[in-house]
Amino acid sequence: MRMIYVSRSCLSDVDISAEINAIAARRLEQNAILQATGALIYTGTHFAEVIECNDIDSETLMTVIKAETYHHDIEIVERVQSARRQFLSWAAVYSGQAAYVQAILSACVSKPHEPHRRALLMQLFREFSKN
Repeated sequence: MRMIYVSRSCLSDVDISAEINAIAARRLEQNAILQATGALIYTGTHFAEVIECNDIDSETLMTVIKAETYHHDIEIVERVQSARRQFLSWAAVYSGQAAYVQAILSACVSKPHEPHRRALLMQLFREFSKN
């Protein structure tokens, strides 16, 4: 199962780097326990995450994700059955304020179910995840 969500950030400008590192460490630990793969993007105003896992674990992960205080207005953009994983592991792949990335995430929050927006977001995840 593959799930993508976008949310609005609640982080203040105080030591963003440390906050993102702490969030990434928690998510990495949680995802490792559930053998989830995927990627996290942070733009200063929004978070986006793609998660690949089994159906049962997806419910557990969403409960954890919704309880996190670093974000709000969580919008599930995509939730589909997927026979093949596209990510080998989980990583925080982007943290920055590029206008292009912010625009894609903002558009996914405002109109989350438009297919071309999901496609652009998946393209970002893939590009940022390349080694």
